[in-house]
Amino acid sequence: MLTVKCPKCATALKLAQAPASGRVKCPKCAAIVAVKPSAGASAPARAPAARPAAAAASVDPDDDNFDFGRISFPTASTTAAVSHFPTSGQATLFEGPIPGDPLEIETDASGSPVDGGGEAGGPIGKPGKKKTGGLSTAAVVRLAVGLIALIVCTGIAVVVWKSRGSGGPSAAETIAKLQQSSPDGYKAYGFQGAVALMPKGDEFDNLPSVIDCMAVTTDKSRSVFFFGAMNGGSLPLDNEQMRKKAGRQLGGEILGGNDTERNGYKGIKGILDGSIFLPRMMVEVYHIDERFCILGSAPASFGADPSAEVDRALEAEEQKVFYDSFKVGAKPAGFWAN
Repeated sequence: MLTVKCPKCATALKLAQAPASGRVKCPKCAAIVAVKPSAGASAPARAPAARPAAAAASVDPDDDNFDFGRISFPTASTTAAVSHFPTSGQATLFEGPIPGDPLEIETDASGSPVDGGGEAGGPIGKPGKKKTGGLSTAAVVRLAVGLIALIVCTGIAVVVWKSRGSGGPSAAETIAKLQQSSPDGYKAYGFQGAVALMPKGDEFDNLPSVIDCMAVTTDKSRSVFFFGAMNGGSLPLDNEQMRKKAGRQLGGEILGGNDTERNGYKGIKGILDGSIFLPRMMVEVYHIDERFCILGSAPASFGADPSAEVDRALEAEEQKVFYDSFKVGAKPAGFWAN
């Protein structure tokens, strides 16, 4: 009979024989006590020496050779203090956390829940944060529809404002008035509020350009006249800008570009050269009250053989009527201001 004393709780353990593993577990404190093979002697237990794990060690607790000394038991841990437990398990589903729980809802003196902002009776939320409301789907849809309607209405208002007329007579009225005072053999033309008389003849207005225009080859002298006008913008144009702009509209190049003045309007004059639409001709360009106007004429004698018979008096008359009739009136209704 062997007697071994537990070094932890001092309990005497009586063993019939020393275990093969040389260790025994104290039934009182569960401490592992080393047992010396010598019979009848009880000696202070010493700490077991670490030994390498055997590759073929038994892992079945029912095996006689199973080493209980290699089992690691969990240690007790500190838990949150709980004052009491509910008597009914279903109560916690509606009454909230257990009293004393770290996540317990804060309450005021009357027992009402307090929100994150500290106000009693408010919605329950996380401590330190207030519940923020969001827009519903219907509210978002209404807001989007209202924004689209506002953009559409604003666009319509801008279009109406920019296309407003100046309150002056219509283009048809202005042309009709000029036609009444014109001499025989001439026809009034008007574009963007600008008007002029040109001799009657073969008309051509199919120029692939932005400018509204008319070109006429006269019946009598066979001279060519051109008159056109377009929106020129509100920004002022210098001579070079006017020269290049007119050249682009006429499909050629304006040579020269010197200052000129006619009927009180200041502009430039030059020679149209290399146009794919019109013959070589003299041109005058004006930028008046946001209207960009071009006048051009190519008398039959312009560049012709000096020996050719030409009615120069008729040419001079057509030139005078054409240029003297040029006027720029009020902006017509529908004029797009920019």
